[in-house]
Amino acid sequence: MRPDHASGIDTRGRRWLVAGCVALLALAYLSSMSLKFLGKIAPQDEGILLVYPDLILRGLVPYRDFAAIYPPGNFYTIAAAMQWLGNTVLIERLVGVAYGGAVLAGMYAIGARRGPLTGLLAASCALVMLHKFPYPGAYSVFGAFALMVFALLMSLTACGAASSSRAAGLAAAGGVLAGLLIWFRQDAWVVGTVAAMVALQPMRARLFLAFVAATAVPVLAFGLYALWVGPDVVFESLVLDPIRMGPARKLALQWDLWLAGLVVCVCVNLLLALRSLAPSRQDANSGFVRAAAIVSLGLTPSVLQRADAWHVFYVLVLVAPMTLVTLSSAADVNAWQPKLRTAMRALGWVSLAGLALALTARGSERLPRAIQQLASADRHTLFVEAAESPALLAMRQRLSAEASPGQSLFVGPADLRFANYSDTYLYYYFPALVPASRYVEMNPGSANRAGSGLAEELAAADWLILTDRYDRWGESNPAIVAGPDLPNRIVQTRFCRMADFPPWTLHRRCPAS
Repeated sequence: MRPDHASGIDTRGRRWLVAGCVALLALAYLSSMSLKFLGKIAPQDEGILLVYPDLILRGLVPYRDFAAIYPPGNFYTIAAAMQWLGNTVLIERLVGVAYGGAVLAGMYAIGARRGPLTGLLAASCALVMLHKFPYPGAYSVFGAFALMVFALLMSLTACGAASSSRAAGLAAAGGVLAGLLIWFRQDAWVVGTVAAMVALQPMRARLFLAFVAATAVPVLAFGLYALWVGPDVVFESLVLDPIRMGPARKLALQWDLWLAGLVVCVCVNLLLALRSLAPSRQDANSGFVRAAAIVSLGLTPSVLQRADAWHVFYVLVLVAPMTLVTLSSAADVNAWQPKLRTAMRALGWVSLAGLALALTARGSERLPRAIQQLASADRHTLFVEAAESPALLAMRQRLSAEASPGQSLFVGPADLRFANYSDTYLYYYFPALVPASRYVEMNPGSANRAGSGLAEELAAADWLILTDRYDRWGESNPAIVAGPDLPNRIVQTRFCRMADFPPWTLHRRCPAS
């Protein structure tokens, strides 16, 4: 057999192997998501992903008609999916699956610049972190991460483009994606834009100008949107409210293996970025190494502010696989250890196959059920604890029988001096009623601050659903500090308790005497 013919067979076999591993990874991702796809709703965090798009479809405008601490891009994306595919919990979750899949694809493409094994290991690492994230849902952070990863990929690809016009086009594409981040997450916009710009190494004037000009387009569009809605309410929601609620959401650091691993990843990326600054270390990978350090450092404050599983794992979705790629980029041990290269490759394929098969086996029973549920779901499908389902059904029956369409409903804590959390998703299950307050979600320092307007909105409400399950907040932070008592007095003097559906109580405005 001729050597070139043998080489061709080897190349085709390698491509088929990579394609098979990619397909197995995709199946593992779908199986992993199916394990959570039918899981219970995070009452407020996923609740806003259902309620806000639903309100948008009814003609309401974010910030003007209801408060939100995140930019509107994710809510409009989910609303569009619900408009075309159906207004259900599962459609919202499918958007989240698309976000996660885009992150995995982007991490594979970035890692594959160092070789298919690196790409597959990076995507597999991101998959593990997505699997560890505790709840399903189309959270804006994952939409932002998908944009960020592909913005980085466009910048990295631009630097190696064969022609200057293609390089400028790729830089512009990266700029548009980076600019779109402002529609999804405030912090991700800053971090992602700086990281994608740094990835344009070596920096050339034409690439820089193309990137900046393209970035300005979605940013300018966001500015026009803010002017249309009202700059004051947008600034209040996206800047002042997060600042107010920040200390009240803070948690003390409680170290575990995952948090320690995140800190190690951040330190490794920072050290490798500093190492890349040396003149002798300048190469085609320097841009990504520095960009990974910026992403790692820029996302760390959200973990330090609230170091729970939620925040640790969503940051690890990007930081952990990026660390694998930076290590591969900065230390090419394959050049001097061919046997180690073969062993590591074999270990990588075996580990990937083991991960994929394990997740596939676990999700094989739930994936068909998830698909079947998707075909038959409506907004009344319950995704709550089994013990709460009878109470929710009974409350729905009572409220549906007595409430008139168009009346207003408020959902919140029994003790309205606090605004720690709320069963926001209940608004979604009563589409005939409209939210009585612009504070659809309860955030400490925002809804329960003096002068928030919550008391006046309560006074005009028709129905209340209150629960005391969040009143005994077990965190040592300003969230336990009581706000004004006026909302409680309004409930006591103007509303009659109709029925108990533990853990909820249903109240109605008392008849005028």
